[in-house]
Amino acid sequence: MLMFSIKPKWAHMISNGVKTYELRRKPPPGKAIGEVALIYCTAPEAKLVCACRVENIVVKPKDVLWSEIGEQTGCDASEFSSYFQGLEYASAIQLKLINIAIANLTRSELKAIYDFTPPQSWRWANVLEGLVSKT
Repeated sequence: MLMFSIKPKWAHMISNGVKTYELRRKPPPGKAIGEVALIYCTAPEAKLVCACRVENIVVKPKDVLWSEIGEQTGCDASEFSSYFQGLEYASAIQLKLINIAIANLTRSELKAIYDFTPPQSWRWANVLEGLVSKT
């Protein structure tokens, strides 16, 4: 299990099934494929919003990645280009919403109950496995 910290605009696009690829300058390793990914919405909301399964991790030259998945990232070409400025390759994590009931715990609740602090980008979150239950 891992957790991604994502700004509210993008986190809600993921939780609504509109955004199926999360962009990262430094993606998790390939062993994350198949894992549950908790989506943590950053401030001002600062809470868990949904759970997904990591379907794939794609690393390609920026222009190739944009032409293949651009519409599924939730951003426009300018935002994409700006985010990956200075890099030759771009990375995207393909996410699929899964039917898992999840408590919308806040940052302070995650810390108090699990001694877990949401990451700046992503991190392994196996300590939170008790949070999810299949519905």
